[in-house]
Amino acid sequence: MSIIILLLVGLCGSLAQHDPNTVDNKQAIVQLFEWRWADIAAECERFLGPHGFGGVQVSPPNENRVITNPYRPWWERYQPVSYLLITRSGDEDEFRDMVHRCNQNGVRIYVDLLINHMAKGCGFGTGGSYYYDYGGEYESVPYGPFDFNCNSVTKKCRTSDCLIRNASDPYELRNCRLDGMVDLTLDSDYVRGKVADYMNHLISIGVAGFRVNAAKHMWPEDLAAIFGLISDLNTAYFPPGSRPFIFTEIHDDGGVISPAEYDHLGRSTDFRYGEHLGYVFRKVYDSTLKDLAKFANFGDGWDTQLDNATLPLVFVDDHFSQRDGGSVLTFRDVRLYKMANAFMLAFPYGFVRLMSSYYWEQRWYNGTDLNDWKGPPTDSEANIMPVEINSSGTCDNGWVCEHRWPQIRNMAKFRNVAAGHGLTNWWDNGNNQIAFSRGDSGFIAINNEDEEALEATLQTGLSPGDYCDVISGDHLSDGNCTGKTITVDGDGRARIYIAGDEEDPMIAIHAASKVGGRSVVDPATTAPVDPVDPVTDSGTSAPMDPVDPVNASETSGPVDPVNPTLAPTSPTEFERTIVFIKKKAPFGNNMFLRGGLNNSPGCTRNPDTSQCAIRIVHRTNTTDSTLKNWMQGDDHLDWYGIEDEQGFGAHGSPLVWTTNDVDNSATVRDQGYGYTPLNQWGPHYWMLDVDMDCSRTKDVDGWFELKAVLGFGCGRQKEGFFINQASCDGTAVTKPYRGANANSHFAQCGKINVFEFDNATCTINDFVVPTASSGQGFNIPPFALITLTFCLLIGSVFDGFHQWHE
Repeated sequence: MSIIILLLVGLCGSLAQHDPNTVDNKQAIVQLFEWRWADIAAECERFLGPHGFGGVQVSPPNENRVITNPYRPWWERYQPVSYLLITRSGDEDEFRDMVHRCNQNGVRIYVDLLINHMAKGCGFGTGGSYYYDYGGEYESVPYGPFDFNCNSVTKKCRTSDCLIRNASDPYELRNCRLDGMVDLTLDSDYVRGKVADYMNHLISIGVAGFRVNAAKHMWPEDLAAIFGLISDLNTAYFPPGSRPFIFTEIHDDGGVISPAEYDHLGRSTDFRYGEHLGYVFRKVYDSTLKDLAKFANFGDGWDTQLDNATLPLVFVDDHFSQRDGGSVLTFRDVRLYKMANAFMLAFPYGFVRLMSSYYWEQRWYNGTDLNDWKGPPTDSEANIMPVEINSSGTCDNGWVCEHRWPQIRNMAKFRNVAAGHGLTNWWDNGNNQIAFSRGDSGFIAINNEDEEALEATLQTGLSPGDYCDVISGDHLSDGNCTGKTITVDGDGRARIYIAGDEEDPMIAIHAASKVGGRSVVDPATTAPVDPVDPVTDSGTSAPMDPVDPVNASETSGPVDPVNPTLAPTSPTEFERTIVFIKKKAPFGNNMFLRGGLNNSPGCTRNPDTSQCAIRIVHRTNTTDSTLKNWMQGDDHLDWYGIEDEQGFGAHGSPLVWTTNDVDNSATVRDQGYGYTPLNQWGPHYWMLDVDMDCSRTKDVDGWFELKAVLGFGCGRQKEGFFINQASCDGTAVTKPYRGANANSHFAQCGKINVFEFDNATCTINDFVVPTASSGQGFNIPPFALITLTFCLLIGSVFDGFHQWHE
């Protein structure tokens, strides 16, 4: 009996995942492709909520790869680096604000979910997180090499290069790398847990569901296991027990994987629906698709994905199909596009998603658009441009906003009014003129003949009266109509006339558009600007060097390093602290520190609030622009790499290369690297010189932990697999210290700490003024003192060179 109950519970939960969770059973959502979170929030308040849209599908909100060749393409959003909510659309705070404001206006948010794979290549994501596919390293999740298929131990992908080579092999399609992106091992409890944590975080914020990207490349049983781990929706916005809406992206190309395998998980996206509409409205006939008259049985016997009309999510186009060529209609086919969307919104098949695009200039070569990779409109620094609404109610700045076209937005209301009413009163001329009713709630007629007018008296199913045609105008809040008026007689019949050459050769009326009856909204009435050549307020050309961040302003100069005596700091709990790491590295390498208190799961990722992070203020003033940007915004010694305001590409708190060679042409004092009297040991001692908040360290002796990271191009070398540090040499150590982590160095706040990379050797010295007789501290050679005094008097006359060299 218990087994039966569990099966029934699972079945009920699965069926619940087909429910879009819209307010008042609204019937259409819109994909606001690549919009910023702030713009979506505003659109929910000013337009989507008032016009009856049920929700928004947003672009992936999690951190993604930054691609510069080609420059910032749309598909970089589909190469995830972590599950942190930071993209060009906005950060987590902006995402939270959007979700709340949209929910408050009756508009749900659906997230484009990427869980099949992680980004290929190596580098830093939009949030600064490091990733390296070759090593299977995605530190901000974290994922390691054994969290992916095709690893050295459990090679589930059987191709030699781990890529999909045989599209007819379902095992290969689901276990090998899609377009070279590393494939997650979704049968792992750890990976499933990380994915579920990400989804549950979004659910806790208030999202209503998920579009599951690349679903056919994942085993249905793995997806079922993950969905079994996710929470009910947030009761601040949804009734108790509500389950997330799931719709899976599956291209049904007649291959070995069928959408039917995923039916129990949620709705499938029906790509062939849009293809069919395109064929018929374009009149590109084949043996199956002849004309609009055949739509009387649309979905019944057609090669659509699913027979049950309650299951598919349907659309005319999406971000992928509008770039894939073929029959699909897009915003560039203005007249036909409006007709196809009107039909979709009137016809009782599936759950509807509309598209809202941005404009890009096409460049055709041999039948291929060479610009189909183009990302959203941006400014000169690659920031997504805001969506600006002009006086006509349409969009500027390169945004198309098809959902705002009156013919489409008014039909969204038509679909809401007609919900629950079946198709009745079908009429056609045998070719490309059709009309039908939705019970007694709505009526539409479409003329897709080239020249012939549609002129007929047709049964509408509506009650007698005058109705506002919501295609040619708007039904205003005072009950008046700005477009055509259609009169329905006592028998429910109306005379319909639609010329073949009309701009919008169709009419639509519904029970809520009766003239004299009050409307819920009073929308703008002007037609959209031709989207094929939109007016933009500013250029969208890409910057030349997107990876190099803008140079930060120079901070105040350091205390004179000639005298290593501790200088006054503010606030008083800060003390000057120095860490040296000895490591000989090739030219072009960089050294960083991570650390703080015990590196444990209790440490949070936000250094501003983490009890494991230690506040620091860099003292080194460097002429190197990259180093300067890495120091700018680096306000903590913490375990998680880059901070929010830190320069792009940092692996932690940056160190500077130093030497004890007084003849070195660069000095830490003047160039921010090179010779410093603080270095008493030799070349290749990398230095962190900061004021540190000793009150945040371990105990009265100021202990803290650290590990060094050597960065080189895409790769990096981390220390700390088994350092096993014991007692240290030097003048400062009052007692040996061993923390809980044998893989870390242990240093003292307010001291000079000297370590070797991946070695237990350590020296900790006090800051003291060197004297000839004390025998304490560290000695500065007399020649060095003379040289330094001379440099202070006349300044350095040597040009600096780059700090990282042999």
